[in-house]
Amino acid sequence: IANWNDATLTCFHIFDEEIVEKFRSQDDFDEGAVSAEALEHLEKFVANEVGAGHSIDCEIAIGHPFKSVLSTVSACKADLAVLGTRGRTGLQGFFAGTTAEKIIYKSPCSALVVKPKGFEFKLKD
Repeated sequence: IANWNDATLTCFHIFDEEIVEKFRSQDDFDEGAVSAEALEHLEKFVANEVGAGHSIDCEIAIGHPFKSVLSTVSACKADLAVLGTRGRTGLQGFFAGTTAEKIIYKSPCSALVVKPKGFEFKLKD
């Protein structure tokens, strides 16, 4: 889609602040090194999946996933947000809600949610 419109593709991964906070108290935790390694993995993944010849920015951030996605989408003036999801359903999805669902409702642009491989939706009678 980005190529058809001569647009830049921005790929980013958000590390949940609450999870990172648990590791910060460990003496051997190097937040900068973890972020750098994560960025390297993201760039390799994008290169393998998207290929060369595209205008792609990769970013890593630490924060609240919902808020971080919305602020990134707003900052880069995105036309479309493509989100991965874990596919939570049932009570877990009901009580916690899903980050993807919250983004769909609050995003300033359209959102496309991609379900995980092997996910099966079962409609109950």
